[in-house]
Amino acid sequence: MSKSKGNVINPDEMVDKFGADTLRAYTMFIGPYNQESAWNMSGIMGVHRFLKRVWQNQELVSNTKDTDEFLVKLNQTIKGISEDLENYELNTVISKLMELNNAIEKQNNVSKDSFNKFLQLLFPACPHVASELWQKNGNNDSIENSVWPIFDKKFLQSDIIKLAIQINGKTKQIIEVQAGVLQEEIEKQALGDIKIKELIGNNQPIKTIYVAGRIINFVVK
Repeated sequence: MSKSKGNVINPDEMVDKFGADTLRAYTMFIGPYNQESAWNMSGIMGVHRFLKRVWQNQELVSNTKDTDEFLVKLNQTIKGISEDLENYELNTVISKLMELNNAIEKQNNVSKDSFNKFLQLLFPACPHVASELWQKNGNNDSIENSVWPIFDKKFLQSDIIKLAIQINGKTKQIIEVQAGVLQEEIEKQALGDIKIKELIGNNQPIKTIYVAGRIINFVVK
């Protein structure tokens, strides 16, 4: 930004239009704090939409039990954000919050305890929204005096992992496999995938490259 170029962003105008939490979160999200970043209006609007979804998701709080898949995501996020804050990696804090919010929507409900933990993780970035929702969620104390959530180690490792299938180094499909499955079984599952079968056709892979838990790459002519 430059005054001479007339492209300076007035923070007061952004607060008036989107709210202080949106500006605060976008400033964190825009990039690593020790590197240059380019201001993007579509970016701040994206953060604003994220916070609107967070507000709406308070309606998903219920007495139902969270799925193991969600609890894995929640505890991974608690661990990740705790480490990010300690290392001042603020942009990744916001991205992890967005992913956790997506997980809440995917589950289509969330327990009060889990939503409380989400709000505690949100609080350093968006204190106003987090505080308001904390009260709406039936908490009598103030969120800033609550104890920071601690991750449960038993939920840090999911039994299901997502694996990329590549053909000649280009990702063509994503599949879910059981953690710890041998390479031979993964090859069999990958080659049996309908999309991969269509792409490979009658060509047999001349080489298979497997990176455990991440990708399996079939080299074909």
